[in-house]
Amino acid sequence: MADVLIVVGSESDKPRIEPAFEILSKAGVSYEFHVSSAHRQPDQTADLVVIDGNPAATIADIRHVTLVFKQGVGYDPVKLIESVRGKVGLF
Repeated sequence: MADVLIVVGSESDKPRIEPAFEILSKAGVSYEFHVSSAHRQPDQTADLVVIDGNPAATIADIRHVTLVFKQGVGYDPVKLIESVRGKVGLF
C-alpha cells in the first residue's frame, strides 16, 4: 500500500503534478498515481474514503475519516454521520 494516493481528473494534469512525484520519491514516500474523471468516465470513477492515518497498521485510525468520495462527488464525513444520526447503527 502506498503512503500517498494522487488522483487527477485528466492525463493533461500529469505535468503539473510531476514535481510532486520527485519530491515524494526523494523523501522516501511511496505513492500511487491515477487519472479518474467523473465527467469522462463516470462508470470507472472509484469510490474513495480518505483516512488520516494507516488502518492497516493501527485499526483505530479507521475512525479518522477526513473525506468520502462516492461516484466522483466529495462528501464531508461529519455531515454524513449527522444525516443518519438516530437512524443507523451506533449513530
